[in-house]
Amino acid sequence: MHRHHHNVTDATATPASAVTIRAVHECSSLTQLVCAASADPELVHNTYLPADLTAQRAHAWITQQPRTTWVICVDGEPVGLAKLTPAPRSPILVDPGGSWESETWLIAQHRGRGVASRAWRSIQDVIAAEHPDITTLVAVVWQANHASHRRLRKDGYRAVGRMRWGGRGQGHGGWCVVWARAVVPHLSDGHRDAAA
Repeated sequence: MHRHHHNVTDATATPASAVTIRAVHECSSLTQLVCAASADPELVHNTYLPADLTAQRAHAWITQQPRTTWVICVDGEPVGLAKLTPAPRSPILVDPGGSWESETWLIAQHRGRGVASRAWRSIQDVIAAEHPDITTLVAVVWQANHASHRRLRKDGYRAVGRMRWGGRGQGHGGWCVVWARAVVPHLSDGHRDAAA
């Protein structure tokens, strides 16, 4: 088992803050974070996280996450999760076999500070090294989730289409924008790898 604890620096976040990632199964103290996140209606609506988890249900949910799930930490404190799962089949996607859907959530006080972008830079290094079959990152985002659209655009994703989606979060349905980008590893200082 590889330990993933990557540091990335970025001018968009507090310079003193270190953003790191760890494999979800290597963190033992996530139950409280997941319970708190599941009580946030906005977060639950915009992700696959179930609502209002008890400590026991949160622990069970954590243990069921795939190996392509990472805990996002700021200065060593867990503040969110990033996960990859096989992308939904769609004619919109150019490479459906190598396309994996990315999901990211952060607790409220860490949103809008560049934390997710910094974490995904490190995650792309891990993907390139350990999951070469994952070639494309896909994000399916509610049309009204403007903050996520801004982050994805800033992180090099491009909108590839729209799709009607139902059953996400609390069962709400509606239109989503589908975003995609190639997996491109980065060096630890945040610069794009010249070999990519």
